Amino acid sequence: MIFSVPNDGISATEQMRKVANGMMSGVSDLIVLQENRVIFIECKTDIGKQSEKQKEFQFSVENLGFEYYLVRSLDEFKQVIL
Repeated sequence: MIFSVPNDGISATEQMRKVANGMMSGVSDLIVLQENRVIFIECKTDIGKQSEKQKEFQFSVENLGFEYYLVRSLDEFKQVIL
């Protein structure tokens, strides 16, 4: 199971509503659920960089014992989930 976490491109009003409902800055773009495995995946272009909030989220996820990957291509994504 793979799902995305839409956290960007919203108006200030919409952002306030989503924060009130639990939206969190820095959450990875994708969350992958496999049998006995949870993977957090951030998707970037070849030159894309993580924001500080994304780095903080990665640190938290990894400290909790989960996998976090930054991928820059479909091939990298496939390698992570297979």
